[in-house]
Amino acid sequence: MADIYKKNDSIKVKFMKAATVKHASTGTKKKMTTTFNRLEAFAKKQRYGALEPTSMTAKQMKNYVEYLTNELKLNPRSIQNETSHIRRALRQ
Repeated sequence: MADIYKKNDSIKVKFMKAATVKHASTGTKKKMTTTFNRLEAFAKKQRYGALEPTSMTAKQMKNYVEYLTNELKLNPRSIQNETSHIRRALRQ
């Protein structure tokens, strides 16, 4: 999967490229962009370094969901959608 994106791409770009290998609708792409922007900001805040779809751990995912729940106060459906976008990137 690493051949999809370049090493110097941002976290958002890496996840977006991985998630859109299988085509997505325009609305889905817009929502995924929001998700990956949040993920990138969170990863920088937590100092995760060069986070990639191939290197994201379960603990990092759990911490991100806790961040969405506790700090951003997103509703459960929004969290489910965001985790779905990340899983889509991780599957590739």
